[in-house]
Amino acid sequence: CLDSPFNEPCTLFNQLVQTAAKTPFGVTDISAAAKSLLAYGVSADKVNETLIRLGDISAGLGLDIKDLSWLYGTTLTQGRVFARDVYQFSGRGIPIIQELAKQFGVSKDKVMDLVSAGKVGFPQIQKMIEDLTNEGGQFAGLMDKLSGTVTGKLSNLEDAFDMMLNNIGQQTEGAIYTGIDLASTLVENYQKVGQILLDIIATYGVAKAAVMTLAAVHT
Repeated sequence: CLDSPFNEPCTLFNQLVQTAAKTPFGVTDISAAAKSLLAYGVSADKVNETLIRLGDISAGLGLDIKDLSWLYGTTLTQGRVFARDVYQFSGRGIPIIQELAKQFGVSKDKVMDLVSAGKVGFPQIQKMIEDLTNEGGQFAGLMDKLSGTVTGKLSNLEDAFDMMLNNIGQQTEGAIYTGIDLASTLVENYQKVGQILLDIIATYGVAKAAVMTLAAVHT
């Protein structure tokens, strides 16, 4: 997929690959969540930004990003928020009552009255997500932090391996030339590879460290 400012799907694809490579979520999860957001009407130029915000919340609460994308998308298509939506967000640990109370300047026990009256719509949900993930927010930057943990490194390893296979599949010179290219890349990146190996051998063992070397080359 060649990136071009005139090729929006390619631009989005490249954004998603980069997001998956830098976060604890896999390419498959990111891709599925993106497709869900697109299906619910989120514009392509807003999908990656939205995924990063939803991903920060998912990372902080241990949620499935695909599930949270579905909930976000259904609220978007409804246009307004119903009591069941409040329960859905609350049940996942998202402080929707507190956030809506702040937005409307009311006490928390008045929020459900506003919901029942149809005064809470998707704009309020969008603002809630933004407030929770902007700098200083409860979930700000949590994907980046989690991606540095063991779980995140393993997920990034899987993504790097998938990306490597994809890149190999796009080569036209054949397996021999691909092998030469990979060997050359390893040599060129020996300092980066060595540092990664020193950091992870104790955790994953020699065999896993050897595979992680590929991640160091391709991320």
